[in-house]
Order: sequence, then structure tokens, then C-alpha cells
Amino acid sequence: MPKGQAENEAKVTESVGGGSETVLIIEDEEQVGKLAVSLLERYGYNVLTEADGEHGLDQYTKNKKAIDLVLLDLTMPRMSGKMVFEKILEINPDVKVIICSGQSDEDIREGILSHAQDFLKKPYRVKDLAKTVRKVLDS
Repeated sequence: MPKGQAENEAKVTESVGGGSETVLIIEDEEQVGKLAVSLLERYGYNVLTEADGEHGLDQYTKNKKAIDLVLLDLTMPRMSGKMVFEKILEINPDVKVIICSGQSDEDIREGILSHAQDFLKKPYRVKDLAKTVRKVLDS
């Protein structure tokens, strides 16, 4: 990693703050998922990850007491993010969820977005992900 990039990432980590909570990432885009895992682990979070809705729902069901936050993509194979979110809400109406999508928040606001804690438009910036995760966990 170039020196300037490492310094910038250190500044972001310092200014945003990290945590030790557990975050479940349900994301079918491999590169996006890897980036989110890498970033959140660097901030000290415990990260679980699944690449589709069915497995994500199974993971949440098995570990619901340990999971503090779900980072959920809307468009996925097997089971849509919307369906996963609805099922997770049935299990735990107080679950904290950040919706991630390439669609604009206006496109989905009338749907599930009103029940989620926040929305990240993809592609999101590293700093935006870190800030949003911390903000939602602190709420």
C-alpha cells in the first residue's frame, strides 16, 4: 500500500472510530463484500459475511443474539434483500440494518427503506461506510 494511502486510511480510522460489535454483511458482489469486510475488520469489528439472501438469513437466524448490525444489499440471487429484510424484521423487529443499493434512495424509500436505520448508495466511499456503521450502532 502506498504511504499516502496508508496515512489517509489511518486518519479516517482515527476520525471515525471503530468498535468491537458484530456486523453481518449480506452482499453478492464479491469485490464489494471483500472491501467491506476488510474495512470493518480494520476498524475492529467482528464480521460475518454471506453472498446471497438465503445464506444471509440462515446466518442471521443462527447468530441473531450476537449480530449487532446487518449490512444488506437489495439485489441478490436466491432471495432478494427486501425479502431477507422482511424476514429478519419478523425475527427481530429491533434489528439495526443498513441498506446498500445501486438504486437511489428515492427509488426505494416507499418500500423497506423506511424501516431501515440508514441507506448507502453503491458504490460507497470507505469513509461513508465507516461513519454510517458507527452512527447506526450508536443509535
